[in-house]
Amino acid sequence: KVSGGFFKNLFRLDFKNVANTHVLYRNDKLYALWEGGWPYIVDPLTLENDIVGEPSGHDLGGLLAEGQNFAAHYRCDSHSGNVVNFGVQLDPSSGATTVDLWEFNEEMKPIRTDDVSFVFIGAGVIHDFCITENWHVFVMPPATVDNKKALLGLLGQAAFSDVIGFDREATESTVYLIPRSKHLKAGTAAGMVAGEDERVKVIQVPYHFNFHFANAFEDDDGNVVIDSVLTDTVDLGTELDPSVPVWEAADLDEFSPGRYDRLTVDPNGINAPTMEFFAFIVERPGLLADNVVSGRRQYCERTAR
Repeated sequence: KVSGGFFKNLFRLDFKNVANTHVLYRNDKLYALWEGGWPYIVDPLTLENDIVGEPSGHDLGGLLAEGQNFAAHYRCDSHSGNVVNFGVQLDPSSGATTVDLWEFNEEMKPIRTDDVSFVFIGAGVIHDFCITENWHVFVMPPATVDNKKALLGLLGQAAFSDVIGFDREATESTVYLIPRSKHLKAGTAAGMVAGEDERVKVIQVPYHFNFHFANAFEDDDGNVVIDSVLTDTVDLGTELDPSVPVWEAADLDEFSPGRYDRLTVDPNGINAPTMEFFAFIVERPGLLADNVVSGRRQYCERTAR
């Protein structure tokens, strides 16, 4: 594993699934999660791997196919109690991103047996997402894939930071709203293409980058309200020398400060998006009941200071 974090190791063929980003305790099982692979099921007391012979993680009873990932930042629906999660598959050859969507009941069983996913052109740098009662919510700045460098990436000879290019001159980011599973007819929701399938709402908003969400909900008019910490530029730190402490390798004054903002969008596209500033804070925002979202909340806390 190369120093520098996830983005320096994506596409490498020789890394291990570190499963060190988040955990989920569900149905008397502890799942250790990392967005670059499958989850591990471990003993809650000893942390021993629950199933011997699964060095790359667990496919959740055949749910996950080879090449699919299971994200670390799942969400718990405050209305149904279900767990909702996603996984990202970037196709370097086509420059398109597929996002798989799953929803699980209290027994950690998927609520539907068919595939649910959406596709958009561009490189999806998706670490987190959010949900409302009726929508999956994703927000991302425009990014593309360098096809030549992507071939090197597939051979383990290039890092994510070398393959992905962010549009530093862009003025807009994109909000993708995808209906929750209960609103999608069985057998029709695999590979919904953004910009072609009317079920996927594509909304342009003022340019920003956010790594983590605090919450999202729908107001009385049906607008989707999104609370997150965001920055005006994409600062992943992948260009820094990993052998040197970040406070020595970078001029921290040049980094865009984190802002806790509220973004409101209209799924019908009638009303223009609005952004409301609350405070300058650092990562990571969270609710007092961590990951339990999709409803109005009065308080949010900072889990990194």
